[in-house]
Amino acid sequence: MAGHTEDCYLDPKHHPCAIARAARAEGALDEARRVAAEALAGVQHAVDAEQTLRRVAALRAEYQQDLDRKGGDWHPRVRTIVEQVISQLGTALGTGEG
Repeated sequence: MAGHTEDCYLDPKHHPCAIARAARAEGALDEARRVAAEALAGVQHAVDAEQTLRRVAALRAEYQQDLDRKGGDWHPRVRTIVEQVISQLGTALGTGEG
């Protein structure tokens, strides 16, 4: 079998070329699927992380609001615990604020 060209796989005499080309195409398709799956997983992870950060921020804001509104009536030990929770949530958010 001689005379290999870019489109020799179209010639029935070059059946092995057609099979090799199909195998390469299948390999490329598998790689594309893998890359797409990884990208989708990365996006899903980012979405999940963003939702988690929003929930933590909302929880921190709720604790802070309760402390501001009602903290004066609380036992000092409870107030200290809530302040620690607010600080830890701030650290989790990367604000470093307490």
